[in-house]
Amino acid sequence: MRNGTSDGIYQIPIPVNNTFRGIDPIHIATGSVAYDTKRNSLWISILAYGMKGELFRYSLGTKTFETFDLPRGLNSPVGLALDDSDNLWVTNAGSSIFYKVDPRNDKITEFVTSTASPRVYGNNNNNYTGNTIENQGNSTASEALNRNVYTLPYWVKSARWLSLV
Repeated sequence: MRNGTSDGIYQIPIPVNNTFRGIDPIHIATGSVAYDTKRNSLWISILAYGMKGELFRYSLGTKTFETFDLPRGLNSPVGLALDDSDNLWVTNAGSSIFYKVDPRNDKITEFVTSTASPRVYGNNNNNYTGNTIENQGNSTASEALNRNVYTLPYWVKSARWLSLV
């Protein structure tokens, strides 16, 4: 590559035709790309939000793709990050779950995030004293919590702290 030019930049056609058969291409998007320096490869998440998700690893040396099958519930993979042990961490924007993918043995481990809490997001109808809720309105704490508040994991910047899980 030369500075100030596009020399050396080329398009990599991602093989989504077989994986996303029957899904209108307008719904298919790239989630994230993570560079694996040890293997000189790119991890790419592709999704049709809420319908289908797929992980690909692209070898920059051989210019070939490897597809990783995902669990049924992982249909919106967005965030990707590699940890120091070469595990790939994947957020699933369509659920309260994130995953650790061990590419050495194809093992996928699921982790569930906590439920949305009025304590975290604030709520004018409730006062918190220790672990108890004093309800000041006519609704319970769970009803009073904004129904559009979720803990859905989306992006992940670094996986260093995740490798401790």
